[in-house]
This record gives sequence, structure tokens and C-alpha cells, in this order.
Amino acid sequence: MKLLKTALFTAIVAIGTAQGATTITVKNFSNASTGVPILSSATADPVTTGSYAPGFFTTVPNWADATPQSILAAFTPFKEGSTWFRTGLFNVTLSQDLAPGDTAYTGKNIYTLVGNGATLAGSTTMAVFLANPVVKFPIVPGTGLATASSVTEVANEVVYGRLMTPHSQSSITGSSYAQGVQLVPEASTALLGALGALGLLRRRR
Repeated sequence: MKLLKTALFTAIVAIGTAQGATTITVKNFSNASTGVPILSSATADPVTTGSYAPGFFTTVPNWADATPQSILAAFTPFKEGSTWFRTGLFNVTLSQDLAPGDTAYTGKNIYTLVGNGATLAGSTTMAVFLANPVVKFPIVPGTGLATASSVTEVANEVVYGRLMTPHSQSSITGSSYAQGVQLVPEASTALLGALGALGLLRRRR
């Protein structure tokens, strides 16, 4: 399985402080034609539900042979959420109070994981994004607060996922996304799907 890398207009668009909380907003589109929707691993149609989390890797996986399970095991989430995706598109804000002196996230590259399940742990397919230029957690030791007030639209790079033409477009009026990112399944799930397709072909013969 060959994983493709591509520029993605998924953005860490805001890192700020509010009532002692660190706030991170992530999204994967900016208008009806600029963006890369998240696509189902089975049909390549834009997904309508799923889970997501910005966070960091203590040890960055080898993306060439990584699986959703191995990726999740190496990932430390900032905060996880689940949402209704507007046919493959998301724009979400997550906030978390960090204790004064908590430097666990300080200086770490922010990755964003997206899965097909209600939780990442319950997801069987996944994609991973890394902002380019790289955005880091800027937590101030002793305060638990972020230092930056905003990071405007930046290009993200897909580090885990398949780039392909969407089977159908987003529900946004006039949407015309040339490419989408297909979620990658666990090897066992992909194998079962391939065996099922092979069995169907044999029955047809």
C-alpha cells in the first residue's frame, strides 16, 4: 500500500488563551474549492461522521508501514472530539485547562488525527495531518497558557492517507474539490475487503 503525501489546506488556524484554557482550532478547508475533504476508505465518498484530535507523537511513526492501531498507540492527544462532518469537511475548536507548570506539550509538533469511529480508539480507518509550516504547542511553563493568539490559514501535509478524486462532492453549494484524503484501514480490514471482492468475482464467474 502506497501512502501519498500532498499539501492539504487543513489548518491549525487559532491557538489562543481564554479563561486559563489553551484553545486549538483545526479545519481542512477554507472555501468551496480550497480544501481536501475526508473520504471513506470503502467508497471514496466524503464522510459524515468521525472523530478527531490534535496532539503530538513522542516517536513519529514510520508512515510507510504504520497502521491506525500503531499510530494511535504512539499518539498523545491534546483533546479528542467527535463531530458531524459536513460531507468530509470539518472546522472544530478544542479547549483544555492545563495545570500551571504543565510542559508536556511545550514545543511539540501539532499533528491532527481523524478517524471513522465515534472515538479514535474505536476507529478502524484513519488519516494524519501535519501543518506545513509546522505549528508547535507554545505552552508557557508556570502558566499553562498558550502564547500565540492566532495562526492564520496554512497548508497542511497529509502524512498518512490516500489522495484521490472524491466519488461525490461536499454539500456546500458550488463545491468543487479536486482531491480528497481517503482514510486508511487496518491491514486486516483491507485484507477482508479484498477477499470479499475476490469471492464476489469468483461467484460471478
